[in-house]
Amino acid sequence: MNTLDTLQEMLVRDHHLRPDQVTPDARLADLGIDSLALVELMFQCEDRFGIEVPLGNPEDLQTLGDVARFVDRLASPGAAGGAARCAGAGARAGAGPVREQAPPASPAGP
Repeated sequence: MNTLDTLQEMLVRDHHLRPDQVTPDARLADLGIDSLALVELMFQCEDRFGIEVPLGNPEDLQTLGDVARFVDRLASPGAAGGAARCAGAGARAGAGPVREQAPPASPAGP
């Protein structure tokens, strides 16, 4: 199954869309995929395809085909996914926000 097929399956299942609606040229906005839903979709793509989505939205993702090409580029060998993750990634699934840990406090002296 290719990236586009997988994305189509995910959208039909998770967003209760009809398969005939979910075409490569389908505009995300027309499918009811707003910016928050797109972030969720990117989280799903990270898990499903083993990629890391860079912080922010580096491309103008308007259609399902745009998303599939974006994921394919990130999944290709040598892709610069880097350590940066999509905003809020640490907070998903109840993990809580990602924060640097402060060194342990020194015990108070006499």
